[in-house]
Amino acid sequence: MPWITAEAEPRLHAYIVGVFKKHGCYVVAIGGAEDHVHVLFYLGHEAAIGPLLQQVKGSSSRFARAELGLEEFQWQRGYAAFGVSPSHSDRVTEYVRNQHRHHAQHDLWPAAETLANDESVESSSDESSESP
Repeated sequence: MPWITAEAEPRLHAYIVGVFKKHGCYVVAIGGAEDHVHVLFYLGHEAAIGPLLQQVKGSSSRFARAELGLEEFQWQRGYAAFGVSPSHSDRVTEYVRNQHRHHAQHDLWPAAETLANDESVESSSDESSESP
């Protein structure tokens, strides 16, 4: 059974966008598959990536369980975060927004997908990675 159902996905994504906004961040794109979410956003001046993502994950988990009926919903431990140069933002936006298609066609950005599914990754990555 998928964690994020097709019915729950729009509301969960909207909620996540709201949490980012509450913390002074602007979401450029959000997308995902049944078991994860990718978000391209501008980090606000007052936000720190670790505490921000802790808030996003914690509050969206509670929302998914209480409001979306996903009683056993939880995010994996950790996260992966990448800096994106302005010259790659259009390609990354397309990749994030079209996650269902990329997963169906197995046309994935290996660095993002591998690190996002690696539970040992608990902090951001400031290494340059080739964009999709």
